[in-house]
Amino acid sequence: MLTQSSGPYPTRLTATRASQLSGREFERLTKLTEAAVADLGDKLGELTSSVRNAPGRCIVQIGNAALTISWVRTIRDDSGDARLMVLEWDGTIERNPDVIPERTLGRPGPRGTARLVRETAFSVDADDDAHWYWRKTDDKRTQFESERLAATFIKSLLQRARSGA
Repeated sequence: MLTQSSGPYPTRLTATRASQLSGREFERLTKLTEAAVADLGDKLGELTSSVRNAPGRCIVQIGNAALTISWVRTIRDDSGDARLMVLEWDGTIERNPDVIPERTLGRPGPRGTARLVRETAFSVDADDDAHWYWRKTDDKRTQFESERLAATFIKSLLQRARSGA
């Protein structure tokens, strides 16, 4: 978490600056994750992969295992309260078609094709632009740089996909 004696941010990082850095670092994390999937190449074998990005979210699918990475902010948009949410899934995360309520009568509802396996939340830990880390909210001792976090995500996803998840 971003800390200082009189609030959630160090003197060197204002709330606005911390918010900008959080958004930028999340985007960097999603690009690193996408690059890690692309680097798998022949390691995938017969498994297919895809990466879909949307503002504040990245969805990675390898075989029958999926991962969603989301940057969740509070209504105040206070980065001190924001969380990086990582959800791991067994199954396929399908694209949701645009839902128009008045046109859904008589149509089947969306199919549940993915089952949540694990949910992990990370918070920001930064002193300034150059010292940026993610920490698990339930384990304050371990910090991750974005490169290591992206590699960890993809390694876990690939293992689950190969095990027949």
